[in-house]
Order: sequence, then structure tokens, then C-alpha cells
Amino acid sequence: MMWKTSCIVPVPKTPRPSDAKDYRPVTMTSHVMKTMEKLVLDQLRPIVQPFLDPLQFAYQPRLGVEDAIIYLLNRVYAHLDKPASSCDRNHLQLNVTKTKELVVDLRRDKAPVTPVSISGVSVDSVDDYKYLGVYIYNKLDWAKNTDALYRKGQSRLYFLRRLRSFKISRTMLRIFYESVVASAILYAVACWGSRLRMADTNRLNKLIRKASDVVGVELDSLTAVLERRTLSKLQAIMDNGSHPLYNTVMRHRSSFSSRLTLPKCTTECHRKSFLPVAIKLYNSSLSV
Repeated sequence: MMWKTSCIVPVPKTPRPSDAKDYRPVTMTSHVMKTMEKLVLDQLRPIVQPFLDPLQFAYQPRLGVEDAIIYLLNRVYAHLDKPASSCDRNHLQLNVTKTKELVVDLRRDKAPVTPVSISGVSVDSVDDYKYLGVYIYNKLDWAKNTDALYRKGQSRLYFLRRLRSFKISRTMLRIFYESVVASAILYAVACWGSRLRMADTNRLNKLIRKASDVVGVELDSLTAVLERRTLSKLQAIMDNGSHPLYNTVMRHRSSFSSRLTLPKCTTECHRKSFLPVAIKLYNSSLSV
């Protein structure tokens, strides 16, 4: 039947694909098929939910890229505050060809690192890694990630200017900005926005001001979007009992009020990470 027919489109993973593995197959199905799958999913999800890994972020309701990155960074920042050996407890089977070693060591006197080997195969050591579209640097700053976002934002700003040259209305320009330009500049901003250097913040705000001039209306600054999304993400975690960070957040619930207590942070990295910043914003919103 035609409604069960799918069209598979190969999307390149790399700028210059040279092998079949360099493509990601994206399946395009009919609306009837999507509706049928949704009906089946609603019946299937309650059955398989108890057997899913608690750290399954993909294809889960109310979970996404930001949740996965925030969870990873929260583990890293907490580990820097309280060193512990956790690798031996994870019991993971790793694909060595896709595995990279990124060592985070912020000490002045760094100890030599023994190369990691899995099944006799050495794992490549890298200074930064692109995780779910976000560049994570071993010094836990976001300069490289900002560079990537800035370049992508500049290229998309060109198309915004081209649209204006066709006398497109401000409403349509605003929609294009939010869906194409802002989605690139502010991608996963709740994960990294609170740790940006002032110079990087100014660079991204400069792009937003340029877009504002093109659209013809004042657009929200990086800080405004960051605070709104950070607070929204914390609220979503608190409303979702199955979220991997739910218990972590609930442990900070005050016994005397609806406020949250701040986690103990001994490093500046941890102090400016998502959870402490989000808790501050949440407590401030209660007093307004």
C-alpha cells in the first residue's frame, strides 16, 4: 500500500562525504503512516517504559538535547568538586572507533595521563568534542562553541537580509529569525550560557542586534533568552518525576518554604553551571 511506502533520503554527516557511513538515512513517510505510528506508540510506551534505561534521553517525552548535555555537565562539575572514581561502575560496551578521550583537569600541576586502551586499541585523546551539536572543551570554557555558533549565525543572517530585500513583512521576518537564525545562535543556550565570557556574550549579542535592525523590531538579548529558558528547563525537570535530574533537584527542596537551597560549590565552574544558576533564578521568581 502507498501509505506504507517510505522515501529514504541520505543526509551527509560531514562536509565532504566519501563513504556510505558518512551519510545519515532520514526516512520520509506519509501523514497517514505517522498517525498510525503515533497511535501504536501511545499503546506501546506504557508497556516498555519500566524497561527503558533511566538515562534514555532520545525519543522520550519532555526530554531532549539540552537535558542530555545538562546532565553530563552537572556530573562533570560535581566530579570536580568531589573527586571520585566512577568509570569502573558504568559497565559500558564502547565502540572504540567512535570513542574519544577528553580529560578535564583544571589543576595547575597536571599529572600525566595514561592513554586509554579498549580491547588493545588505543582511544584517541582530544581537547574538545562535539556532543549533540555542542562543543565541549577540556578547560570547560565555551570559546570554541561560541565561534561555531557565531559563524553559523552570520551565514543565516545573510538569508534574513535577502528576505528583507524582497519586501517581506516584519511578521514573516520575525518568524524566519526565530526559526532559522535564533535557533542557531541560541542552540542549547541553557547548557552553556551562564558560563560564557563577556567577550563571547558580546559577540552573540552583536549578531542579535544586527538581526534586530534587519527585522525592524527589538529582539531579546542573549541574557534574556538564557534566563527564560533556564527557568523553563528547571521547571520542566521539577514537573517530570522520571527526569534523570529530578531527584538531584528535589534534594535541594527547602523544608521551610517552596524555595530551593543552593548546592555546595567549591569551584567557579560549578558555581556558574546550570543547576546553581537555575536555582537562583527560581528563588528570585518566587519573591517577585
